[in-house]
Amino acid sequence: MIKNKISLSQIYPIQIWLFIYHEKSWFTTYEIKEKKIEIYHVKLKVCIVDDHAVVRSGLKSLINSLSEIECEWELQNGSELLHLIYEGIFPDIIILDSSMPVMSGIDLLDNLANHPIIERVIFLSYQISKEEIEKIEALGVKKIISKSANAEEIIQALQYFIDRDTDIETKKSRPNITNRELEFIQLICHDQEYTYDQIAEIMGVHNRTIDSFRKSLFHKLQIKSKSGLVLYAIKNGLYK
Repeated sequence: MIKNKISLSQIYPIQIWLFIYHEKSWFTTYEIKEKKIEIYHVKLKVCIVDDHAVVRSGLKSLINSLSEIECEWELQNGSELLHLIYEGIFPDIIILDSSMPVMSGIDLLDNLANHPIIERVIFLSYQISKEEIEKIEALGVKKIISKSANAEEIIQALQYFIDRDTDIETKKSRPNITNRELEFIQLICHDQEYTYDQIAEIMGVHNRTIDSFRKSLFHKLQIKSKSGLVLYAIKNGLYK
C-alpha cells in the first residue's frame, strides 16, 4: 500500500500516454518512481470467413499489424460462422466473403436477417450487382469492398469499426466501456490498492472525473461496490 500521496511530478512525462503494442492488448505505461503500471486496452476481435487459406493469411497479417484489433477466428464458410454465433460467440468485426462452399456470404446474411451482428460485417466480393448491393445494405451491412481492394482500402473499412467501437446488443462480456474507464479498472484492481484520490492523480484528472467513471461503470455493469467491480473485471478478463 502506498502511504504517501503520489505527485504528478513523480510520473515521468515521457511515459504518460505512451501506447505500446504488447501481446493481445495495447497498454498505457506509467512510471511511478521505479514501479511500472500497465493499463490494458481490450482489442477488438476480428473473424475472417473465407474459403481460401491464402486470402485468410493475408488478411490476418494485415489485421494483426494494427494495434487496436486482432484476428481471433479464421473460418472457411458461412455455416461455421453461424455455428459460432449460435454458441453465443460474437466477433467485433466480421470479414465475410461472398462466394464460399456449404454456405455463401449472402446465404449467411439471409440466415442472420435482423440480427444486430450484421452491422459488424465487412462484405467482400469480386463481382456484385447493384441489386445485390442494395439487398446487402438493406440487411444492415455497413461496408462492402472488392476482394481486389488494396491494403489501404481494407484498413479504411476496418478503421470504420475501430472508430465506431460502440456496444451492440450481441456483446455479452464487455459492455460499452471506454479506454479511460478501462484504465480506471486496471488501477482499481492493482495490488497497490490505490485510493480514488491516488487514481485521479495518476490518471491526471479531477476527483469528480473519477467519481464519474465509478458511477458510469456501476451503472453499465450493474454492480454496487468497488469489490464488485474488481470481481467483475477479473471474471471477464478486463484486468490482466
